[in-house]
Order: sequence, then structure tokens, then C-alpha cells
Amino acid sequence: MSTAQLLGTFGEFVAALGVIGSLVYLAVQVRHGAEQSRLNTKAVEATAYNQTVVEISALGRTVISEPELREILWKASRSPESIEGADRILYRTFMSNHFFAFENLFRLYEQGMIDEENWENSILNNRAVFQTSAFRAFAESREGLLSKRFWAHVQTRLERSDQ
Repeated sequence: MSTAQLLGTFGEFVAALGVIGSLVYLAVQVRHGAEQSRLNTKAVEATAYNQTVVEISALGRTVISEPELREILWKASRSPESIEGADRILYRTFMSNHFFAFENLFRLYEQGMIDEENWENSILNNRAVFQTSAFRAFAESREGLLSKRFWAHVQTRLERSDQ
């Protein structure tokens, strides 16, 4: 074997090592990118869940701090149709915001962004709210597929937990 052939073979060997090294480096980078993407997705999920929980908590604090709203909600809990005029606007706005926040949680649950345990906890810990005649009447008057799917799901979960 001549020196030129030997150098050519050695060059091919070095090039093959370079290709293998590049493939290993690329595999490590792809794995790292996939892991980073998974962590980013989890962070977005946690942020969406926490933001919705904060919204629901803020609504609760509003009820606590606003005697007029408490009175309207108390009346509505006994007879939603008795709320009229400006009180009705306040009532409907509050209920719409409350319902919308729970719909957002449901949407996150459907997309797999909230695990089963947290979702079940959300339903059961808000049972008293969901079972009021005011919330039921409001839920049944909502339009849209998300609203109807959410409300049917909540009712099914509550019935199952009562058994």
C-alpha cells in the first residue's frame, strides 16, 4: 500500500469519526431540546392553571368585600328571577365571570393541562357553588358548546360523587 493510499484511508477514517461525533452531538442537542420543550410546556400549563385559580379567588374576595354584591347573590340563591335592574347587570356580570373562569379550568382539563386529581378537587371543592339554584339557572341559560359540555361534565361528576 502506497503512502498516498495510506493517507487517503486515514483521512476517510478521520472523516468517519467526525461524522460519528457530529451525530452524537446532534442526538444530545435534540434530546436536550425535547426536554426543554417539555419543561416549557409544563411551565405554561402551571401558569394557565394558577392564573385561572387566582381569578376564581379574586371573585371570592370580591364577594367577601362587597356587601351589596353579597346581598344580590343571596337573593339570587333563593330566586334568580327576582334580581332586576342594575342589580341584574351586576349579578349577570359576576356570574358570567365566575362561570367563564370555571370554563377555562375545564378547557385546560380537556387539553390535558390539568391532571385528574386537581380537576376532581376543583369540582368537589366548589360543589356548594355549583349546586346553588342561581348557579344552575345561570349555567343552563349559557349558550355555546363549551358551556354546555362543561356544565354536563360538572353535573355528571357531582352525581357520581354523591353515590
